[in-house]
Amino acid sequence: MTHHRTYAGIGARKTPMKIMDHMYHIGETLGQVGWHLRSGGADGADTAFATGCDSVGGVASIIKPQDCLPNWRIHAAKYHPNWSACSEYAKNCHGRNSAIILGRDLMSPVDWIVCWTMGGEAVGGTGQALRVAEDWNIPVYNLWDDPDMKQFYIEAAGK
Repeated sequence: MTHHRTYAGIGARKTPMKIMDHMYHIGETLGQVGWHLRSGGADGADTAFATGCDSVGGVASIIKPQDCLPNWRIHAAKYHPNWSACSEYAKNCHGRNSAIILGRDLMSPVDWIVCWTMGGEAVGGTGQALRVAEDWNIPVYNLWDDPDMKQFYIEAAGK
């Protein structure tokens, strides 16, 4: 099986417009050079990456909460600090996040992640994805930090 160069473009629904503009251009640029986007279809960051990718006919796998499989939820439960407090919908969102990071088979990880989270912290649904990424040693570029943004353009875009 051929490995496709794949990244996760994820982040908060309330990502600032300036950062979403960067995300759009990242999706556009990477789509033009053959990177495969995995994202979740949520408003904000997810939509910005996907819209950029789509604008150049790039390849994207958008995995939504309603796509969640039982094994994705089981996987996600291992990474959530308070799984029992989550609604059924939230559990599906977190399961979807596992599939974004590790693929639908939970064994095909992305090469790296580009995201935005408030304060650069592992919070919300993106935080769940980042906990999975940490366990799998997947590089993360959080656009909250300007140095990370520069590193993203230097390292990831050049791969």
